[in-house]
Amino acid sequence: DNNDVIKIKKLESYIDIYYRRPYNSIEITSINIYFNSIEKYEYIKKYLENNLTNSYIEFKYPKIKIINSICNKRIFVDLLCKKLNLNPENIYTIGDEENDIEMIKEYNGYSLKQANSKVKKYAKKVYNSLDELVYEIISNDK
Repeated sequence: DNNDVIKIKKLESYIDIYYRRPYNSIEITSINIYFNSIEKYEYIKKYLENNLTNSYIEFKYPKIKIINSICNKRIFVDLLCKKLNLNPENIYTIGDEENDIEMIKEYNGYSLKQANSKVKKYAKKVYNSLDELVYEIISNDK
């Protein structure tokens, strides 16, 4: 969201900010901020919590990840489902961030152990790793 980006850019003189864009795009899909000081991390965390309104924010010291709220992974899974003519009941998803919630709700959704608590709330089950989910799916198909 442009309003959120403007607020984040105000921090550039204080910390290093890494903007992530899809190939050949000017749109920012996510922002990563890394810290080597817990004090700076806590200060920026409080600023972001109080000032950003249209972004998902993941706080995991020493990094803060900010994701544009329109970056919803369910949109991509919808496209794949349609393009490959897949039955949604045969699609399994796993995630750990807020932009995974819609995908998890729509397509056999699971979460990872380290997932945000909001994500876990919508998951059918929590796994330690993607491998664990894949193994269970394969074992149940036999």
